[in-house]
Amino acid sequence: LPYFTHYCSGLALITEMIGKNTNTGGFVFGFMSLSEKVANGLAIILIEELVERYSDKGTFYREFMSYGMGSLGMVALVGLVVYWARL
Repeated sequence: LPYFTHYCSGLALITEMIGKNTNTGGFVFGFMSLSEKVANGLAIILIEELVERYSDKGTFYREFMSYGMGSLGMVALVGLVVYWARL
C-alpha cells in the first residue's frame, strides 16, 4: 500500500508540473520515467559497491534498509512539506 501511495503522489506532482501546458505532457512523463530509471540504476550500483566492504552482508542490508531508507523518506517528507507550503 505505501508503494501505491508514493506512486500516485508522484504522478500527481508530475501532472501539477505539466499544468495547462498539455502539449509537452508526454515529454515530461517520459523524461521523469527515464530519470527515475537512471536514479534506480545508480542506487543499485552504489549499494552493490558498498556491500563489498562489509563482511556480514545481512548486517549491511539491515542497516541500509533501516537507516538509509528512513533517511531518504525523511528527506522526501521535508521536500513535500516545503513544496506544499509554497502553494
